[in-house]
Amino acid sequence: MREIVTIHVGHSGCSIGEHFWTSLISDQGIPLPNAFPQHNVYFEEVKGANLAPRAAFVDLDPDTAPKILDGPLGKLLRPGSCISGKNGAGHNWGRGHYIEGPEIIDAVMDAVRGLAERSDSLQGFQIMHSMSMGAGGGFGTLILSKVREEFPSKVASTFSAVSPSWATESVIEPYNFMLTAHQLIENADIVHVLENTMYLSESGKQLRTGPEREVDFCSVASRAVFGATEGFCEVGCLLNPTMPKYAMNLAPFPRLHFLTLAVAPMVSTQELSIAEVIQGVLSKKHTLIEGDPAHARYLASALNFFGPASYAEIAAKLPTQQALEWLPDTIKFELFCRPKRSATLIGNTSAVRGTLIREAERFTQMYRRKAFMKYYIGEGLDEMEFTEAQQAVEELIAEYQGYCEAKAVEDDWIQEMRAEDALLLTKRT
Repeated sequence: MREIVTIHVGHSGCSIGEHFWTSLISDQGIPLPNAFPQHNVYFEEVKGANLAPRAAFVDLDPDTAPKILDGPLGKLLRPGSCISGKNGAGHNWGRGHYIEGPEIIDAVMDAVRGLAERSDSLQGFQIMHSMSMGAGGGFGTLILSKVREEFPSKVASTFSAVSPSWATESVIEPYNFMLTAHQLIENADIVHVLENTMYLSESGKQLRTGPEREVDFCSVASRAVFGATEGFCEVGCLLNPTMPKYAMNLAPFPRLHFLTLAVAPMVSTQELSIAEVIQGVLSKKHTLIEGDPAHARYLASALNFFGPASYAEIAAKLPTQQALEWLPDTIKFELFCRPKRSATLIGNTSAVRGTLIREAERFTQMYRRKAFMKYYIGEGLDEMEFTEAQQAVEELIAEYQGYCEAKAVEDDWIQEMRAEDALLLTKRT
């Protein structure tokens, strides 16, 4: 089987993970804890013919693991799947990466290694974390680098949460974001950016205050993760059935592997038509990123549609994307049979540049004056790491702009063939 090991790091990663596993387990429509999907992509067999999530929950905060173990998911996890630190990272990337993280990294890698060794045909790893926090960003990227070092041939995918600039918990988040982004550029194959701008904005008010409101942003993000990865579990899926094919189809260039996700409907109880679902995932208010996809250029995209519909009906409702001249301009889609209609759109789009530019500007404003640098230098970081991170992100922004502005140029032999075809057509007429 094509097994996947999932690692949840930090408070955000563990919270998204709890919602994700609840959605995955209850996908058959039977309540917890007796419902299990009929596959072992995400699950492994344990004693008594039961299944356990092939996952590890990790945080430097000592209070996270007890909460998970006391919840409904805790009864299903194998012993040793929840690992906690002692002191936390205090929102400091350097503390998570160089001080507190190394103290428990061996225990984490032992757990991850055990999950991988019990797999028959491991295809990759999924890491859920925050880019702006000390544990999720600093410790999360440390785990990613260790995974890349021990399993270089396996796909490393991340689901990375980002806070908007006007709703940050700490003033040093731009430093954390840039240092994390640098590591993700170098060590990850796919990065899904999950920004909660939509949830906290006016358009997301129904999710926070409505009578059927979602619990928090993590529940919305988990639905996007579930929708994007469902093809790995579905028997007979043709579009992106494995992580290697997923990465190949959605990341046409090695460094441009930052993807956006959109979900419709946002509230799971809403009933929408096929056209409304498709229009929803293409609109800004359903996209988990601050940029507007309507004004973005697409390098690649994939649509996972759930619910009663036919391939012909979906194809008829799909509009032409703002694709590049030299890339296919159609949305590749897959249909999954479910009782209710919903969809998840995975896009490799220039809209992610908005988030990168915004955080790079916030980083530059502080770094130019060396503000708050003492808190990082004292935690094992070298100032050169900040410079390298800034340069890496700026190069990534320039690459996205360069590819999105490139024009289609035909080789001379193609132009000659077109001229010969036109001449033959003229003679025949």
